[in-house]
Amino acid sequence: MAEAYRLALVCQPARFTLELLRELSDERAYQRHLAVHERLHSAEEWRNFSDHRLKAKYSRTKCC
Repeated sequence: MAEAYRLALVCQPARFTLELLRELSDERAYQRHLAVHERLHSAEEWRNFSDHRLKAKYSRTKCC
């Protein structure tokens, strides 16, 4: 029982870290994009998604 508890204590932060990295790297956003548009993963779809996100990010003007 104690071993399972210790393992859970180690695994929980690792899972959280992986989920955070996926969110920060646009992996989760891409998965949401595929689900919303009912598309399958492909190199072309990833390119379209990335181009759209980068264009939106860098076309916004910044003040000051």
